[in-house]
Amino acid sequence: MARYGNNSLSVDPKQLNFPDCLFWFHFANGTLMPSEMGSMIANFLKLREGNPIISMLNARSDRAFALVEGRFKDAAYFAGSDFTAADIIMQ
Repeated sequence: MARYGNNSLSVDPKQLNFPDCLFWFHFANGTLMPSEMGSMIANFLKLREGNPIISMLNARSDRAFALVEGRFKDAAYFAGSDFTAADIIMQ
C-alpha cells in the first residue's frame, strides 16, 4: 500500500479512523478466518450438530458476523467513510 498504492487505500496513523482501519484489517485474518477454518475442519472431520466443538465454533462465527453487521449500522465502510485496504481484506 505504501509503495504502490499512493496512500489511496491506507489511513494515516494521525487520522481519527486509523484504529478502525487497523482493527478491521487484522480482524479478517485474526478472528474471522480462524473461525471459519475451524468450521471447515470440523466439517471435514464429520463432527455434527450437538457436538460441543461445533457449538463453540458456531457461537464464535455468530459473534464475528454480528460484529461485522453491526459495523455497517455506524459506517459506510469498515474504516469509516472511506474505502480502504480493510474493506478489501474483509472480502
